[in-house]
Amino acid sequence: FSSNELDERSYATKRPSVNHRTNTTSIRDKERAFSSYLREYTMELKDTEDDWKHAENMLNYILEMVTKSKRVLFMLQQKDIHLRRLIESTDLEWRRRHAELVAQTDDRIADVRRKAEETVLEIKRQSIIDLQKAISQTEQKSNETLLREREQYQRLKAHKFEEAYALLNRQEDGPEHCWNCGRKAIEACSGCNIARYCGQYCQHRDWDLHK
Repeated sequence: FSSNELDERSYATKRPSVNHRTNTTSIRDKERAFSSYLREYTMELKDTEDDWKHAENMLNYILEMVTKSKRVLFMLQQKDIHLRRLIESTDLEWRRRHAELVAQTDDRIADVRRKAEETVLEIKRQSIIDLQKAISQTEQKSNETLLREREQYQRLKAHKFEEAYALLNRQEDGPEHCWNCGRKAIEACSGCNIARYCGQYCQHRDWDLHK
């Protein structure tokens, strides 16, 4: 044998013996451990992926809600603008109608006032006419009453004069007769001591003429 071959043989004889069964078991355990680690890592990745998907879904949902909220806010702003314009137009219309109503009311008040003044003037004019008619009628009635009273006074005066004339005639016929009834007198007037009466009754009856 050469020197190299001798060295190799001596080295082969010096290496320790290897247990192939023990090495195989450890490899399998490592593979199992690595497989379980891979499974756990895969499950964790899957859970992480599910979480990311859930988070992405939540973000999409939030974005959708934000978009809807923006749309709703925009619609509300548009409605607000529309309501403001409507309120402004309504306010302007109400002011215009109020001004027209005030003007119409002022015109009506002026018309009513004018008619009332005309009515008052007409009533005054008619009252003056009626008052003048009443005064003229009253004057006419007063004049007629005065004429009747004068006529009655003249007739009464003539009648009294005739009665006095008749009484004087009776007195001349007999001073002892009653001045009222012509019967025999038994009493005399205490005032003048001239007139004669048959009693107090005839004296009272003749008092209006004798006084």
